[in-house]
Amino acid sequence: MRSLSTAQEEIKNFCEKRGVFELLHFVKVEQMPFILRYGLLTNAILRNAGGTIEDHSRIDRNSDHVCLSIDFPNYKLFYKRRMADTREIWCILSIRKSLIWERPCIFFPSNAARNNGRDGKRGLTGIQAIYAASIGGIERSPLIKDSLPTEPQAEVLLPDPVTPEEIEKVYFSNSTEARINESIIVNAGKQIQIREDLFLPRKDWDSWKRMTGAEA
Repeated sequence: MRSLSTAQEEIKNFCEKRGVFELLHFVKVEQMPFILRYGLLTNAILRNAGGTIEDHSRIDRNSDHVCLSIDFPNYKLFYKRRMADTREIWCILSIRKSLIWERPCIFFPSNAARNNGRDGKRGLTGIQAIYAASIGGIERSPLIKDSLPTEPQAEVLLPDPVTPEEIEKVYFSNSTEARINESIIVNAGKQIQIREDLFLPRKDWDSWKRMTGAEA
């Protein structure tokens, strides 16, 4: 195993102090056979291969990166996607947290598309910025745990695909949906867990809505 650089060790230590547990990415269940075989691919690769792309615009200008969240999904976007077609079943991928320091990620304190993707930073200062006491006039809520970024839409942009081996668990909102899709996921060697909380807004949703005037 390759030893970590000083910069990577700094990011790892920071994550450990904050208690970061995992990276997350939500997908439609119908995409799981492909993902379990080939991994979570970047838009650039999917476009070249003629695959399914959920976000065609990618205003953040990083189509060669995969968008991930730390310990809680971007619930505003997740809700919008689910409401676009309530017949679809969604799940959330739990991805190995070590990718945060193993690869040169770009950290965005808010939605990566804001300011056309110019707000992202790499390295220790980048990840520290997503845990600032205040971001864009939004104060960090005492209701959330230390591992969660200050703003609910904070993103980690990971260069290159997430391999199937780097996906550790798959979360469902209820046991019925988990049972229907159990065989393909378990046969791929992945754990299934019920995490209804990840399909709901964060505990600080009320203050976020009040401060921004946005729909939670």
